[in-house]
Amino acid sequence: MKTISIITDSLAMPRVEGKDVVYIHETWPKLLAQKIDNKNFTVAEFTERARDTESLNTEQIFVETIKFSNPAILILQIGIVDCAPRIISKFENKLLNKPFVPNKLRRIIINTRKKNRNKILKKGSLKKVYVKPADFSRNMEGFIDKVKECIPNIKIILIPILGDYLFLEEKSLGYLQNINLYNQIIKEISEKKSCTYMIHLTELMNNNLFYSSDGYHLNAAGHEKIYHDIYNQIL
Repeated sequence: MKTISIITDSLAMPRVEGKDVVYIHETWPKLLAQKIDNKNFTVAEFTERARDTESLNTEQIFVETIKFSNPAILILQIGIVDCAPRIISKFENKLLNKPFVPNKLRRIIINTRKKNRNKILKKGSLKKVYVKPADFSRNMEGFIDKVKECIPNIKIILIPILGDYLFLEEKSLGYLQNINLYNQIIKEISEKKSCTYMIHLTELMNNNLFYSSDGYHLNAAGHEKIYHDIYNQIL
């Protein structure tokens, strides 16, 4: 029995918020698991909301996804959290959520930033991203090196950062620029480390029919579309 280990953020997870409804059986990892049930594969999912590539540096994720799973195939779908243009940095977010920060002050700061979103983002869409491009590259490449050292003949599939790109750009200035930059980093790593990069998904999935109201979480149709492509890639 071969194992497929999947590391993703919330894009592969169920989502029920208002009109956005995707139940767990509709997510692409579950659809994939059902499809290959009789193909001598087992699917091991490791999903986490708001995950960025900094999580790849933890020993726990390596032990669980690689050492304990011994996968023949590793699928990575991660990056939107890293590259999204922000009006509050990761450090500022942690600071604002400290117990000593009054709720009233927290609300004032957040609301002020929201009102000045475009002004802040015009100063640079990379200024407050959660993971800078150089760190993103280092995190991805370091993890892949560690995986290949442990399992030299493993097949690694990298999924690009996806979304309804025009909608995201309208939502936050510089979103598309950031996504393109980080996807280029993934492409360079895939070529350097002999990974399979599903770059065609950037065009195939650039359609609002595949996303929830926020423009980047997949809806049921989006999960269905990706699962078919990943299944074909595995076979």
